Amino acid sequence: TRVLVNLDRFKGLDPQLKKNIQKKVKLANDQNKIFFYSCELFCESSSLYLMMEILKEIFNDFKILYITRNQYDILKSVYCYEGHKFSYWTGKQKYKFIPFSTFFETALHTHKTRGGHKSNYWVHDCIRIYNFHKITEILSKFLSKEDLLIFPFEEIQKKGDLNLITKFIAEKVNKKIPSQILSNNKSLYHVNVSNRKGAFYKTYAILSALNIDPKKLNSKVKKFFNYKKLFKNFENFKIDDKYFYEIKNLYLEDNLKLIEKFDFIKEHKSKYLFEK
Repeated sequence: TRVLVNLDRFKGLDPQLKKNIQKKVKLANDQNKIFFYSCELFCESSSLYLMMEILKEIFNDFKILYITRNQYDILKSVYCYEGHKFSYWTGKQKYKFIPFSTFFETALHTHKTRGGHKSNYWVHDCIRIYNFHKITEILSKFLSKEDLLIFPFEEIQKKGDLNLITKFIAEKVNKKIPSQILSNNKSLYHVNVSNRKGAFYKTYAILSALNIDPKKLNSKVKKFFNYKKLFKNFENFKIDDKYFYEIKNLYLEDNLKLIEKFDFIKEHKSKYLFEK
């Protein structure tokens, strides 16, 4: 993972690192298990081609599990999770509130200028990161269609069961998953659910305007009571319709190609074609 994170300083694989990983892969194979490697930086990398070269050298024969989500929902989620604050800054500015319009326009600017200045901050580079068709085109240069496992997040939302991913992997690699791994309590739980509420953002904006760090205030207040319950009855966070159509214009053409290529997404194509 350190090698992949520091691609700008990459000088070749450490032979011992490669040997250690391949030893663990062999051990998994000998025990009839799946060696599953997860790297958070994978989809965010601006050097995906080089990253795949490295993975090919380490693993040789492997599959990739690639989870997609319609771009309207995922960009909204990125904003709710991280994009509503200047988390990439330092000092007092780090918690400052920014509206969705600023988040989205900054992402568009980064996307248009990345031929020159490139942002390595994933929140700014999200327009490129979530073009699943273009990403899979790069992956397809290294892997066959059978080795590229596409799983839409909408399937998990529909059934509310995270075990679906495990079962999907097992089916594709022809392995039996032990019952103790498939737990009944792996239901879909939305992290930071209060961040989806309009009231949360109004409060956050007021606090940041008063130079009060919401994160520090949160850590102090939650010791005494669960204030997030106060937000549960408010409306979900909404964005202006014009952004829905802008996002649609950005991705529709490539999503059509993605749907044609991967059958499993066809079940949820209305989401990827932005049909309201």
